[in-house]
Amino acid sequence: MKIYNEDKTEELVDPDLILGRLESDQIQIGETPEIMAVEEVAEWVTVKEYPNGGKDVEKVITTPAVEYQPSQPIYEDILVYILYTSEELAVKQRTDDIQQVKQLKEQLASTDYKVLKYVEGKYVGKDDEWQFIVQMREGMREQIRELESAINSQVEDMTPTLP
Repeated sequence: MKIYNEDKTEELVDPDLILGRLESDQIQIGETPEIMAVEEVAEWVTVKEYPNGGKDVEKVITTPAVEYQPSQPIYEDILVYILYTSEELAVKQRTDDIQQVKQLKEQLASTDYKVLKYVEGKYVGKDDEWQFIVQMREGMREQIRELESAINSQVEDMTPTLP
């Protein structure tokens, strides 16, 4: 399916779906021809003549009747690329940040059992492996703090101030 800009004046090849979205639409690509009305044209043809002067006749249509049909537009289904507004981008960024925080917290939770085993003295891994886990968890917590800070500042930016 073809993709066009918002004005439907230019076909796009690879729009950036981070900065905009695609919506279904149609574009007129032509018209059917107008068909003018035509009256039926027929003639009577003698099929058989009788000695008393009678005739059997048959109506033969030489031109069939055609009803008037106005020209009709022909449409093609397309996608239209619509750029996000700055407000939509901010909401999208906030949603993405919230999703990333959720994923990072799930990753942290998935290594909690290793921390508990280490604290209880039952962790069997090597010290290098343990240091890697600690560094990885610290990195995830740092990312979470940065993202949550960004989320909070986005919320403050979106909150209207009273005069």
